[in-house]
Amino acid sequence: MCGICGYISLKDNHNLDNHAINNMVNTMHHRGPDEDGYYKNNYVNFGMRRLIIIDKENGSQPIISKNNETVIIMNGEIFNYKELRNMLITNHNSKFRTNSDTEVLLEMYKNYGTQAIKYLDGMFSFAIYDSKKDLIWIARDRFGIKPLYYYYDDKQLIFGSTIDSIIESKKIKAKINNTSVQLYLLLSYVPSPLSIYNNIYKLLPGHEIFIKNKKIKIQKYWDINEYIDIKKDTDVNNKFENLLNSSVLKHSVSDQPVGTFLSGGLDSSVITKKYKSLNHNNFNSYTADFDNKKHDDSVFAKIVANKLDIKHHNYKINSNDFLPIIDELMEYIDEPVYDSAMVPSYILSKQAKDDNLKVLLAGNGADEILGGYKRHYNQFPDFLKGSCSSISEDVLNYLSKMKLLSFHKLLQLKYKFIGYAITFSGINLESYKILTKNCNFYTLEKQLSNYFSNNDNKNISNLKKLMIRDLKTYLVDNGLSILDKTTMATSIEGRVPYLDHKLVEYLISLDDSVYLSNNYKNSKSLLRNLAKKNNLKEITQRNKIGFNHPLNGVIDNNHNLNKIKKTILSAKHILNEFINYDQINIILDNYKKENNENIMNLYILATWVNNKCYQ
Repeated sequence: MCGICGYISLKDNHNLDNHAINNMVNTMHHRGPDEDGYYKNNYVNFGMRRLIIIDKENGSQPIISKNNETVIIMNGEIFNYKELRNMLITNHNSKFRTNSDTEVLLEMYKNYGTQAIKYLDGMFSFAIYDSKKDLIWIARDRFGIKPLYYYYDDKQLIFGSTIDSIIESKKIKAKINNTSVQLYLLLSYVPSPLSIYNNIYKLLPGHEIFIKNKKIKIQKYWDINEYIDIKKDTDVNNKFENLLNSSVLKHSVSDQPVGTFLSGGLDSSVITKKYKSLNHNNFNSYTADFDNKKHDDSVFAKIVANKLDIKHHNYKINSNDFLPIIDELMEYIDEPVYDSAMVPSYILSKQAKDDNLKVLLAGNGADEILGGYKRHYNQFPDFLKGSCSSISEDVLNYLSKMKLLSFHKLLQLKYKFIGYAITFSGINLESYKILTKNCNFYTLEKQLSNYFSNNDNKNISNLKKLMIRDLKTYLVDNGLSILDKTTMATSIEGRVPYLDHKLVEYLISLDDSVYLSNNYKNSKSLLRNLAKKNNLKEITQRNKIGFNHPLNGVIDNNHNLNKIKKTILSAKHILNEFINYDQINIILDNYKKENNENIMNLYILATWVNNKCYQ
């Protein structure tokens, strides 16, 4: 919907320059090209950019209460706002000046205070200033669909939908965080709550910030672990479909055209089918066709589109286009994050923008809530990870030279959480150790232990434990982050119907035997059954194929390899602190496919440094 930012002074006579909040807002023009808005006093500065989705004429922000005591800015959507609006009118005789969801949230706060957040179905980050109570309330949605970053010290708190907006306040000095770089090079993203810079943090999903009497308090208001149970339900298939139908209906609320990502896989096909079933007779769907990809998504996407009789767009992405597209996208990326799926997500969002769409429905979250990744079922390899923790790296290195196992695989036996991380990042650990200065796997393992195992619940199966782990980590920092950045780069709002909190809470409350399989081949049976019921049988027989661009042909040609070398070299003035530059050419000149992900995430980091880094 937009981008928001703000500056809160915690000391008298410590405020923003008159033009600073305007400059902060202007960094987010791509997130909201339609309007801007501001609220300023000696204590609080709010700003926003608006992408008009709902109530074009009257939905401008900030919205100020009729008594001028309370003001709100919001990024995202409250999908049940019409229901809440009716509740407020019936129970509290509320009067509204607009038809926007933002005003509904402001009125909810008036009547329910900060407990209002429990009533919200949506994806959001917002800030409310209550001058009468001297209270500022900042919050992020339950799953982290919409971003929110913040910085604070004893003088100020600064927040924004992007890191760029915070730095543009000119109140802090940006310094790259060494730990963040090392973790990024391992994960291909910076794990929450860290950001790429010192002292700028991501507000965790389901968390809120309170500033009262200029004192800051950060707390959790929602946690999926609270809904874990072992309920038996004999009507799971129907309840799942009803909850998904309700979610797709809510996610379809828009005064602007809505389309869908349609990869031809199970997740996006079901969402597209359900959206069609809501009597949307003519809408746009989008898929990407990659060269060098063994399994062609476009074939299955076309099958689904033809069955549904919708306007389908297939965009061909050539390997020679991959790096130029990355370079173009980096203008909108505020911190390094890499997944080859970001290329099709960005390109298809651009196409949708050209077709005058403002909203795209996506299938993110289905794998995390239904057990859709192979790593969820690899119990024996998972058991082995960390089994050799007492053996030194020197011994492991010696064993690797005896050709028993590669050093890369032996390191996974020593470090459990590092081993888990590379199941999705694809990083080669031996090359990582060579490339990364001051590499200390023991320290990294400890950091990843806090990141991953903090989300564990010992009273559930390993399968559900890994699903929840991914829901709280990988999905937030990879899937949802990339969806937000790539869609908003083109002024498109990406929505994720599988992450309706009532749907997720219901599934997590069930006993595994009711809806989960004990093997990957039969995974996501609830969704497969639903697809069959909805005349999508062909899709249920597909093996899972990620919506990613194959790197074969991208790196292993001289033109692209030279470009990668030059880009990484040009970032040396910054990255030399973190990267062993004397090893880069060795790895690039002796190209091996196993280093593809290391090379690409380093290219992303270097491109970000060359184009976006404030240090």
